[in-house]
Amino acid sequence: MAATIEAGKWALAAVPNVEVVTLFCALYGYVFGWMGMAATMVFVWMESMIWGFNTWVIEYIIHWGAVCGFFWLLGHLRVKNRVALTATAVVLTIAFGVQSSIIDVLVYMKDGQFFAKTANFWYRFGVYYMRGIWFYVAEVVTNLVVFPLLFIPLQRLLHRFGDRYGVTVGRRFEPPREPPEAGAVPPPKRTAAQVLCRDHVHPALSGAILGGALLIAIAAGVLYCLFA
Repeated sequence: MAATIEAGKWALAAVPNVEVVTLFCALYGYVFGWMGMAATMVFVWMESMIWGFNTWVIEYIIHWGAVCGFFWLLGHLRVKNRVALTATAVVLTIAFGVQSSIIDVLVYMKDGQFFAKTANFWYRFGVYYMRGIWFYVAEVVTNLVVFPLLFIPLQRLLHRFGDRYGVTVGRRFEPPREPPEAGAVPPPKRTAAQVLCRDHVHPALSGAILGGALLIAIAAGVLYCLFA
């Protein structure tokens, strides 16, 4: 999964800010949950190995992790409305422009360490953000076109693949059952509460724990870099 994200990024690298990384991270989070999140973080690691470490790594961890995480939640909720899915992608894309500008203006790297610069923050933020506004517009327009057209067909395709192995969000792998012997007592049917507990509560709780731990780790790393 991480390889397809990286390949998709390079395939469109010649076209400024026209990208499918958002689509792939959203799809993998929506269909595969924690495995999609792991693939997203591997993608960020691959990018840092290629381009080196700077403030953009913090931005990537926060943004791509948020894209995957939000769509992981939508997958648990079985949201299939194209408008809702596209709106989520567009809002997250807009937030990326704001978030990356804030981090680039507030934090800078020198001699391998991060430092904060707060003087004239909002003025510098406005100038920095407006300088890249057309790149952000290109990202938003791309996702406005890509998500309504491709998200639902691709997630159906991925679900067919993942369902075979029980690795999609909210599902468990169950091997084929042997036909019951003559006179055997059938197993008791599970109640709706038991199904809900197994298929929704535990995965959602584990996702919340993983997401919270990730955010705490990011915050701790940023604070350490700023004030250590």
